[in-house]
Amino acid sequence: MDKVHVLKTPLYIGSETYPSPYMIPAGTTLYYDGSLSEGTSRYRIYINVKPGLNEESNVDGSIAPISADPVSKDDILEFVKGVRFSAEEVMEILRNGNFSAAERAEIERYLKATREQK
Repeated sequence: MDKVHVLKTPLYIGSETYPSPYMIPAGTTLYYDGSLSEGTSRYRIYINVKPGLNEESNVDGSIAPISADPVSKDDILEFVKGVRFSAEEVMEILRNGNFSAAERAEIERYLKATREQK
């Protein structure tokens, strides 16, 4: 039986070939697939895709994993510059992430200053 994990907070994802930041949303179910010698673990997720997927054919079948990391203070400050999070999403990340009180305060100051500039 697989170990199943449900994300409490979003995970930042990216790859060397496509470094733009994306998120796996909170509530996504991860299925443990094994641990690697360098200390990372591999998980599977299932995604329902509607017809019209832009995909490559004729690939060699090798696994090309992406990386996923918990959202850091620097990540969230960078994200809010270009990506629009809802207030609820930001609060959920702050509430459930591993942020110190000082980091939370810095993010909240940045968000407040950003709102005042609009």
